[in-house]
Amino acid sequence: MLPEATFVHVDAGFLYEGETSPVPRGVLDERRFLALDLISGRVDDRAPIYPYLAEHGLTAADLQWFRENAVTPDVIGVNYYPRFSNGRLEDGAFTPVRSDARGLRTLVELYTDRYRLPIAITETSLVGTAEEKIEWLRESAAEIAALRSEGHDIVGFTWFPFFTMVDWLYRFDHRPADEWFMEFGIVDLRRGADQVLERVPNPAFAVFQELAQAARS
Repeated sequence: MLPEATFVHVDAGFLYEGETSPVPRGVLDERRFLALDLISGRVDDRAPIYPYLAEHGLTAADLQWFRENAVTPDVIGVNYYPRFSNGRLEDGAFTPVRSDARGLRTLVELYTDRYRLPIAITETSLVGTAEEKIEWLRESAAEIAALRSEGHDIVGFTWFPFFTMVDWLYRFDHRPADEWFMEFGIVDLRRGADQVLERVPNPAFAVFQELAQAARS
């Protein structure tokens, strides 16, 4: 045990538009919080999501265990990607919808209102040009500054992944990892003739530094 450690619980943070079947929209909205609600002992047989949980095998003994072993995180981590955290649900299919910082604001407000704990933006980024990344950096930073000015306790921001990412589907394939590169990062990876990956900051890196320094001042 490390009593001095900071416990950060991270949620994916999807936002839904439209309706869906067979899982009702209201259940999906509540299910977003389920992991955190369970570990913090907030779920009982009066919870809106209880009928759904009971239908899927959760017992009264399970709920009792979670309540008796409840823990409260120090920080709630929210992940938000403007190009696929929002989506429409139609007949059970999720179709990503591009959004902007209003989606980030919505998630911060939802988690703040529900838990009253500090919030960290633990993942955000996009695949695109350096200019598009700079636009999102500035837009998200401005929204965070506005939220802080309104009293939201936002304690961190992480551009993830910081480097070029290898798509998760690589693990099912036999092609070289380089063919699965996704340019999420503000530092690009370039493989040289010696097969070593060079780290090359793109223009968004300097903007990230600029915004980080401004947030500390």
